[in-house]
Amino acid sequence: MLNKIISNIKPKSLDNFFSKLNFFKDKHLGKAKHYLFGLMNGFKRFNIETLSLATADDQYSYRQLYYFIDKANWDEDKLNEKRIQFLESDTRTETKKDGCLSIDDTSVRKNGDKTDGTYYQYCGSEGRMANCKVVVTSHYSDETKDFPLDMESYYKDDISKLDLACLIIDKSIERNLSFNYINFDSWYCTKQVIKKVEEHQKYFISYLKSNRIVRYKNQRVSVSDLVKIISAEYSDESRKLGIDLGKVYVKSLGEYRLIIKDEKCFVTNNFEKEITAGEIIKQYKKRWAIDDFYKKAKDDLSFGQFQTRKGLSIMRHWTMVFLAHAFYLHCKLKGVFSKIYQESINSLSDFAKLLQNLIAIFGE
Repeated sequence: MLNKIISNIKPKSLDNFFSKLNFFKDKHLGKAKHYLFGLMNGFKRFNIETLSLATADDQYSYRQLYYFIDKANWDEDKLNEKRIQFLESDTRTETKKDGCLSIDDTSVRKNGDKTDGTYYQYCGSEGRMANCKVVVTSHYSDETKDFPLDMESYYKDDISKLDLACLIIDKSIERNLSFNYINFDSWYCTKQVIKKVEEHQKYFISYLKSNRIVRYKNQRVSVSDLVKIISAEYSDESRKLGIDLGKVYVKSLGEYRLIIKDEKCFVTNNFEKEITAGEIIKQYKKRWAIDDFYKKAKDDLSFGQFQTRKGLSIMRHWTMVFLAHAFYLHCKLKGVFSKIYQESINSLSDFAKLLQNLIAIFGE
């Protein structure tokens, strides 16, 4: 019964969202709405067959839905641009100067190697080597919101992850989005990526691997040894706030500002004295939004549950996941369901449960 009513009780806010988005033509619009709504409805396993069974009176067949995600005439890159334009057009979701762009990659575990772009490589979600598909991504975050921006699939015999990171940094700059910082973890803390950031006159914040060599007080030491030296020289209170070492030479990178906190060595090109070590660390913490997003997207938006082996179809599936998140953000910040739902919607999981409860209520 639950499956059969989903297509009949989609909220009007979904129609309004797609109307404002103004992307899909009439022949694809219904299927796009159904695909997006299906992503958020808690199927034990999201796939085309399950989605087709969730249509009343067989409105959309398996073949129609598969054609929509696999061969239909719509451009996933243009849809992504429309989504970002939609978010930028609303003061509640537009980017801010105090925001940051985070760069990272995420992986989806796959059995076998038939899925396009799947290799035996490091799988972040598993914390070990495994067969998986990896995508390099960018994510915007500020004090009140965060959302994904771009993604590029990694193919080991094509372009490197570092090149992909530089490519998506360029994309964000070309859109004239508002943010001052670009953050990334130690793996992306390379001369290539830093040069790209500085070309665009942005600040970066990252942290250094423990075996990275720096020159401190005219001595060459590893970052792990530097942390020990600094910890011995400064008080507990100073270590808690963050110890600002100022300009320090980092091998293969050059002179950058280093900050020691929580046994990590953070690095930035922001040398402004009025910007404290604590403020730098606070900006870097916004990077955790990208990790949080992909965990929730895999749990609540079926990010990893694509039923196709083709690279194009996978990218389209992921683009629809990004669109579903934009719908959630739009409804949350506008208080779309405030009249019928008195509690706060604090997470994507809360929103998905709300939609599932609406289905259950109307289904009875």
